[in-house]
Amino acid sequence: MYSGMIALSLFQQYRADPAGFARRYGEFLERGYVAPPVDLLRRLGIDPGDPDLLTSDFELLGERLNEVERLQAENARTATPGGPG
Repeated sequence: MYSGMIALSLFQQYRADPAGFARRYGEFLERGYVAPPVDLLRRLGIDPGDPDLLTSDFELLGERLNEVERLQAENARTATPGGPG
């Protein structure tokens, strides 16, 4: 579960600032993994103890689910009678 939360948090950082995220993440990788995991995550701007981490991840998942449902409804309206979909 933690790995999924971390991945979603990183994705949100990327969406908010793609160029800045790429730079920060590249610097993170260059430094290596010579610290405890919690310290490494904090370098990426992630605090595993922050209750808002889970909240923001669920908000992102909700946004994505709403988009999928919207696309499915749109597809159902435009599907040809007797055809697939």
